[in-house]
Amino acid sequence: MAWQPSRRERILLYGSAKVGKSFTYIALMYFAKMTKTPSHFWIIDNDNATEAIGLYPGGTHEALLGEQVDEKFEEGLTKLSYEKATIWIPEKFQVYHEIADEIRAKAQPQDWISIDMLSNLWEIMPDWWIGEVYGENSWEYYAAVRKAIEAEESGSGERGFGGHSGVDWQYIGKVYRAWEKRITLYAPCHVIAYGAETEIQAHHDKSGERRAQYAITAAHAPKTEKGVIHRFHTVGRVQKRIAPDGKTVKERSITFVGDRDREAILDEKLGRGQTLVLSDGPKFGTDYLVKIAGWKMAGG
Repeated sequence: MAWQPSRRERILLYGSAKVGKSFTYIALMYFAKMTKTPSHFWIIDNDNATEAIGLYPGGTHEALLGEQVDEKFEEGLTKLSYEKATIWIPEKFQVYHEIADEIRAKAQPQDWISIDMLSNLWEIMPDWWIGEVYGENSWEYYAAVRKAIEAEESGSGERGFGGHSGVDWQYIGKVYRAWEKRITLYAPCHVIAYGAETEIQAHHDKSGERRAQYAITAAHAPKTEKGVIHRFHTVGRVQKRIAPDGKTVKERSITFVGDRDREAILDEKLGRGQTLVLSDGPKFGTDYLVKIAGWKMAGG
């Protein structure tokens, strides 16, 4: 029987490479399949990793896709359409609004959007800005800016972090958020997004505010646009522990930085560490949606 959500989920998970972040949306696909919940998965794969985790015809998780409906290969965008999932592999920022348009027009309340990885999109924004505003290749631009700074040429001092001025970063952020908010804030269905992580260094956090905010994850934060944490209800750091043999994964877990309106539940079920140990196999749906988020069977 289908499961009824307790709210529209907006989940951001982050962590280092190969800790198993992407397998959480694979687990959600298994959860939908096993419970016969009518969910379509809209997957924005800017990490080009769906094949690597077995989500393709002939792959380990091919049963989650259903029959293939269509495939399109355009400049800067690959789109693979299946009965149960639509997968985009975007190569440039210009195509993201097209993707958002289709999701906003077609997605249903029980569907899921997976953005894997959200941090990749934020990282390409400066390159897009350089091409659009300065009409240059990013490698030539950065080399020229660095050369100007080294030579202390007139005007070079206004460019700071990453070779961009403060005004540049303001507009890069505005353009990025104009797309991202359409999905994270206003999509008509559930959203799960992923990010790389970065350790907040004390010398970059003079007030100590950010390190305090992420104290529970040993000052490891998502490597995303800085305001993105405010646009998700649930934020957690994914980790794994390796067995003494150096190969076998002993445990995967999620430590929650925050979970709006579920803080008391986290305290009750997870204690001070706020860490959910994931069950063996792709069971994030049961581990989190049922046991923590309070999803129930429809009519139950």
